[in-house]
Amino acid sequence: MYHIYFNWQARGEQLKVHYSQCAFCNNGQGRDIENIEPGLNGVWIGTFSKIEYVNHFIQRMGIEVSICNICNPE
Repeated sequence: MYHIYFNWQARGEQLKVHYSQCAFCNNGQGRDIENIEPGLNGVWIGTFSKIEYVNHFIQRMGIEVSICNICNPE
């Protein structure tokens, strides 16, 4: 399973792909950081069951995309 983080604060709009079980993703809940309001910097999108579905979504967004360098989703 996969999630995408849509961050509109980091170096302009950016999507980052994660495995759902990644510690940064936490099944679309993100890291447990105190005093950070959900949605302030971005939002989690997903769950996607296949990387192909992630790729279809990314193509339609038309913005910069990267993958998590911790979980390295394929």
